[in-house]
Amino acid sequence: MAGVVAAAALALTLVGVLHAAVARVGAPLWRVALDGGSAADVADLGRRSLAHGEAVDAVAFFRAACEMAPWHAGHLAGLVTSLAVSGRCDEARDLLLVAPAPRSRARRGELQAAAVAVAECEAPARVGPIRARNAAPTRVGS
Repeated sequence: MAGVVAAAALALTLVGVLHAAVARVGAPLWRVALDGGSAADVADLGRRSLAHGEAVDAVAFFRAACEMAPWHAGHLAGLVTSLAVSGRCDEARDLLLVAPAPRSRARRGELQAAAVAVAECEAPARVGPIRARNAAPTRVGS
């Protein structure tokens, strides 16, 4: 009897955890959990993670989506963007440089947005010393 109660308590706990996760990421999580989902479902989890500020999780989802559908420029754009947002500028730039040419205007727009994310990621490294020099002028012979 105690085993049944423990199993029921565990089941309720798992349902609670799944409910909380579904509230955050929605239906794609159910599709992935129940039937493995498609690359689009996994990429959707990446987009939702990125929208919630969880770039590291988004990287994992987009990387998986790219492995499932390596030809999909939109998934690659999501991976590049999430890498850039998580501060992995070099990896993001390297992936962007080998991105396949997108076939649709929407995918071109996604890759352009990813390129902007990479540029913003790299911007502090490029202008950091210049800003530091301009912000703190040195005094000569005080």
